[in-house]
Amino acid sequence: MFLDCIDVFLKIVESIYTLNYNTIRMGNNFSDTAGCLLVGKTKKYFKKSHEFEIRQSRKAYIPLYKRLAAMMERLFSYWNA
Repeated sequence: MFLDCIDVFLKIVESIYTLNYNTIRMGNNFSDTAGCLLVGKTKKYFKKSHEFEIRQSRKAYIPLYKRLAAMMERLFSYWNA
C-alpha cells in the first residue's frame, strides 16, 4: 500500500516538475500563478471576463504542504533505510 502511494506521488511530482520546475503556490487568479499550480478550497466564475478565480488558497495550501512534506519524509526514510 505504501509503495503504491509513493509511486502515485512520484508520478504526480514528476509531471509537475517536468514543466520547467513549476511548483504549487498560493494565489487567486492567473496573475498569481507565474506558471505554477494554484490550490484553493473554492472557486468563483466571472461571466463578464470568462475567468475563474480560486478562493481560500492559503487554507488549501498549508494542509497540502504539510501532507506533501510528511510524504517526502517517509519517502526519504524508506530510500535511506
